[in-house]
Amino acid sequence: MDEEIESLIQQERALFLIDADHNHIRREHKQLVAKLTQLQTELTNWMAEFANQDSRIARTIEFESILESQGGKLLEFSEDLYTGIIEKIVVEERTKFEFHL
Repeated sequence: MDEEIESLIQQERALFLIDADHNHIRREHKQLVAKLTQLQTELTNWMAEFANQDSRIARTIEFESILESQGGKLLEFSEDLYTGIIEKIVVEERTKFEFHL
């Protein structure tokens, strides 16, 4: 994706330098700018999702290490642990809960 973005940037610059009085060149320039903007947005979104996944993995590893330090069991409620791990709880049914960590 980086290579395609770089190629589009170079094409956009080259077209910008050409006499822009021709409608064809203007159309092509506009299309290249739109494609470049789209790819940059996709790349930004992908990087944000990757960072989010990386954060979730780190939190999961941290949670596992806390559980292991407790021998795999939590013997009492810890508000700090709870607020640090639980993002939200969804009540699906009267006896069914879904925990989002």
